[in-house]
Amino acid sequence: MAITADQKINIDINPKLLVAELMPVLKQQCFELVRGMGFQEQYLNREQTASLLGVSLPTLDKYTKKGVLSKYQLEGTKLCRYKLSDIEFGFKGLSFKK
Repeated sequence: MAITADQKINIDINPKLLVAELMPVLKQQCFELVRGMGFQEQYLNREQTASLLGVSLPTLDKYTKKGVLSKYQLEGTKLCRYKLSDIEFGFKGLSFKK
């Protein structure tokens, strides 16, 4: 059955489910686009990351433990870094409950 322009289609879509399905695809496409432009990944230390997000170091640690942010351990050291792209793509539009 063909649908004409003057007919309305009623589609029941759960917005949260739609966002959950589309976000991983959109993030991957953004990363691929950025890589294709010769983007060099930037890493931030804990203090820089907390400052950029406007949170304290203990709050940053909570985000990391909850899996909101991924940290990257430098081999052979106790130092960790956070990817700037993770912060930019992962936090845009999110709100956090305390």
